[in-house]
Amino acid sequence: MGKSVSTVSYWKFKQDTGLEPSSIPTRSKEFSSCMSKLFGPGYPIVEISIAKELKEEFEMQKVHTSNFNELVATIRNDALKRSL
Repeated sequence: MGKSVSTVSYWKFKQDTGLEPSSIPTRSKEFSSCMSKLFGPGYPIVEISIAKELKEEFEMQKVHTSNFNELVATIRNDALKRSL
């Protein structure tokens, strides 16, 4: 996902929710809702792109979901387990 798409996405999230982008890991459904409003019917393509980038960044290629909310929850849970 390009830098401008990220910037606009984070801006929309903050405008709609009043939350900082750093809260997305615990508020992924709200982020998805913002993406839907922002990108309309094309938002699933954006979410799939984000999911692909997250899998690469967090080395989660073996996770077999492209569902944004499920993936964020999996990454968050994995991070919590590693911190214990």
